[in-house]
Amino acid sequence: MFRYTLSVVLLALASCSPVPKFPIGVLHEDGFRHVTYDYAVGLLGDSERLMGNDWRLDNYVASTTDSGLGDPKVTEEYMSRIAFDHDGDGVADTRMAIPTFDLLFKHRRNDGVIFLSTFPISQYDSDRDLSVMLRDYVESASHAGRITHNYRQRTSRTSAQMASRILTTRAVSVDGFPAHEVIFEVANVQQLELTPDARWERGHVVLVRTEFVFSHIQSNLQLGVPYGRSLDAQHFYPVLMVIGYSNHPDEFDTHQSDFRTLVRRIRIGGTLDHETLRGHARDCGVEQLDVLIDWDLVMHTSLEHSSDEWDCVSDHVLDARFPPAEWVRTLSLRRESLRAADRATTAGNPALLDAFPPASPLPSAGGENPVASPAATPTTTDAHSSTPTGS
Repeated sequence: MFRYTLSVVLLALASCSPVPKFPIGVLHEDGFRHVTYDYAVGLLGDSERLMGNDWRLDNYVASTTDSGLGDPKVTEEYMSRIAFDHDGDGVADTRMAIPTFDLLFKHRRNDGVIFLSTFPISQYDSDRDLSVMLRDYVESASHAGRITHNYRQRTSRTSAQMASRILTTRAVSVDGFPAHEVIFEVANVQQLELTPDARWERGHVVLVRTEFVFSHIQSNLQLGVPYGRSLDAQHFYPVLMVIGYSNHPDEFDTHQSDFRTLVRRIRIGGTLDHETLRGHARDCGVEQLDVLIDWDLVMHTSLEHSSDEWDCVSDHVLDARFPPAEWVRTLSLRRESLRAADRATTAGNPALLDAFPPASPLPSAGGENPVASPAATPTTTDAHSSTPTGS
């Protein structure tokens, strides 16, 4: 079964916290739409499906709800417990569980898995290069001896490192947003024991820097309108998107087109009209205004009320209206958008693997000497340990 890890950018483990019913998304006539973040995945061609018949949607169970997907699974395999450090002192202030996956598909006949996840990171990690995060991703996988999706797993750097090799890595874009992708392999043996008979697992992972933000109170069904509409300031955390595919090298190329098709169908933003509020924030000199919307009103912001920025923009925030929705939503209004004007998606180019046929006996050095390629980069780095998500 496919697994993946991104421990270097992810969050500290939280112990013994209850698992809330956390919303993920709904299936509309035009595709999947996340209920908190403003993004969607279009349907496959003229079908009414997100993926072809060979793929089974795994992270939902059938229910009588009207989401079109079913209820999200909340067992340990599908949930990630995280801790939030609001004041940056290294001590967790809030702990909660969130779904590991937005979408998780498993192939019906082989080990193929395709997933899409969105997850909060700390402010400390928000400036790290995506390429560095993915390089650490590969190293974590090599220490684990597998490509793992388990957020809760922390890989010890003293553990035996399995053979791994980066086939290619490059900067890309997803719907105009900056991203980075890596194609790599992890063996089931250590480097010194590597033989032509070693079993390899190949992964293709795309990490996207979005304009989404997370607030720990967004899991509430309805916050309710406070008396007098006194908007409290809340802590918001940056959110990354990761899209991935893994399979045995013998079957990898056969189904990679399904992964590329999914990536091209991702649309970020466009359903909430927030340009008017963004313009007011820009006029008031606000570099970034993060807001939480309950039903149709802004209920929380990232600005302290005593600040000059808040005094300037507060009337516009109180007057703003959005289309009503059952679930709490978040938005980040930046002075300068991260999105490129052409909104191109360049991730998943099939030419990336032309030089690497399946199961080829390429050299490996357990993450230290990747495959000789102009696009290859060293996979070793000093991975910093997981810490609470903080500011």
